[in-house]
Amino acid sequence: MEKRRFTRVPFRTEVEITAGELKFKGEVKDLSLKGMCVLTEHLLEVGTPVDILLSLTGKQSNLVIMLQGKVLRKDTNSIAVYFDTVELDSFIHLKNIVAYNSTDPEKIMAEYIRGLADDA
Repeated sequence: MEKRRFTRVPFRTEVEITAGELKFKGEVKDLSLKGMCVLTEHLLEVGTPVDILLSLTGKQSNLVIMLQGKVLRKDTNSIAVYFDTVELDSFIHLKNIVAYNSTDPEKIMAEYIRGLADDA
């Protein structure tokens, strides 16, 4: 039974995670409007608060998305992070990334609107 409320899309990019004094890089495996799976050797404990910096470099500009969340679960080589704080600009960029990589952008837009309502 699927418990996810938000569509996950495959999206591979490097991410920087800070948990207290520990700062490390990992690779995003998949992404949604409310979380991500990160491949990493640093298997943080469930409940650990994290700051996430997602930097995307393009030909014309650089895009930085800042997220805050908590580790929701850990596996043998990855952690799942739930976003609990996302600034509006970062949330809009996140929505665009997820919609662009989705097979159903309209569903992502509905999730985006629901996400805004949930955070209001």
